[in-house]
Amino acid sequence: MDKKTRDQLLEDESFIRFCTRPTESDKSHWAAYLANYPEEWATVEDARQLLVSLYGVLKEEDRKQQLDRLKQSIAEQIPEIKSAVPVKRWLAYAAAILLPALILYQWFGNSTQPPATQPPKILVKKASDTKRLTASQQYQTTAGGKQSLVLPDGSTVVLNTNSTLTLSTSFGSTNRTVQLIGEAFFDIKHDPATPFFVTTPKFTVKVHGTAFNVRAFKGARQVEAALIRGSVEVILPAQKNRSIFLEPNQKLVLEDKDLTPASVSGSARDILQPIATVLPITIGKDGNSIIETIWTRNSLEINDERFDQLKEKFERWFQVQLVFEDEAIKQYRFTAFFENIPLDQALEAMQLSNSFSYELNDKTLKIRSK
Repeated sequence: MDKKTRDQLLEDESFIRFCTRPTESDKSHWAAYLANYPEEWATVEDARQLLVSLYGVLKEEDRKQQLDRLKQSIAEQIPEIKSAVPVKRWLAYAAAILLPALILYQWFGNSTQPPATQPPKILVKKASDTKRLTASQQYQTTAGGKQSLVLPDGSTVVLNTNSTLTLSTSFGSTNRTVQLIGEAFFDIKHDPATPFFVTTPKFTVKVHGTAFNVRAFKGARQVEAALIRGSVEVILPAQKNRSIFLEPNQKLVLEDKDLTPASVSGSARDILQPIATVLPITIGKDGNSIIETIWTRNSLEINDERFDQLKEKFERWFQVQLVFEDEAIKQYRFTAFFENIPLDQALEAMQLSNSFSYELNDKTLKIRSK
């Protein structure tokens, strides 16, 4: 057998099967290949990781069809076998959407066995510089910026992009109340004598000592509070101060109703009443990361979400305005992981699992069916 370049491996039928759905013949063939060319281990591993990563984001129900598309796309990106440039580009895509726990292949082992999942860990990466706030002080982040904050009581906050945190005038003396517009992760110091309150336009979170995430951007159709550790009480002023208690690994999602003829015919109070739902927090494909807090690590994970569901998240992350030019596009579902990747590469990676085209004019991103 002849030695193959990385580009040739990406086009080899047997190698693609070996990385995605190996037969015993494929395993034997590539074991023999590495025995003949042990110096090629790194090249083979690079190509394998690329194919496994890209294959992992394809929809389960039509993987064969989309694998053909993947092979075609690779062929289009690599018109000349000897060119190294396309491979670097595809490796960037692989790094952007690598989902280790979705498909983890061991060399020449049983690739059909799923990896053992571990209990989720709180993975929070604080910003390198930390600001200390005082009572009555306000801090606001800009587009694309995040900030670690230390409050006067020793509690810590990671403030997401385009968010504002305001401390009450008597914070630390007679109360521990902050106002949030946007998103923040809180790790609160326990003080049984002085509860901690986070007020937002649609709800208030009452805590003692705990870690939780609040997402309440101005004008957002859906807001939520996700509890990681401890206990919280979410108070809904619009529903006569109804209280909902959360347990660890639960979140409260508050979503505005769609205005339909049936709802409009009801009372004004019913029309404005958002829907409150308690759900489990979402664990990432690696079995460790928590989707609700992964933004603190400068990462964006999409976990089987419809295009219209991830619209707000996508807009904040890439600082664009997303416009769907037809209704069918909104129903497309995606699973992906992005970390420090530009918008064009993220979109091209997403196109591997759903066919669409896009046009970016200034900050307006138009999405349409092909």
